[in-house]
Amino acid sequence: MLFLRLLFRNRTTSAITAVVLVFAALFTWHKVDKGSAVRKAVAEYVADLELETARARIEEIERRARVAEEAGARLQEKLQAAEGEAIRMNEEIERYAEETDVPADGLVDGGLLDRLRGR
Repeated sequence: MLFLRLLFRNRTTSAITAVVLVFAALFTWHKVDKGSAVRKAVAEYVADLELETARARIEEIERRARVAEEAGARLQEKLQAAEGEAIRMNEEIERYAEETDVPADGLVDGGLLDRLRGR
């Protein structure tokens, strides 16, 4: 009580006490609010970073989808070309089988043997 009486004894000490109390309150508020501001800034930074990461992932997924689509188209073209080549080869084999005379007894004559040997 004596301490409070000394602080508020006259107008001058009351004014000084009020100013000191206001500064103390502002300092305390600043310290408390600074922690809250830091937490808020960190939360915003983390949210921005997560958003940026999510966007990068989406872009990478879209890029991979485009690459897979292009590879699928090239593979389809190669498959069609291979199927066409297989059909052509089958036709050539059938034509060769029709044009080639096979002896009835299944024996190879001298002329065919020479041709097979490349003479």
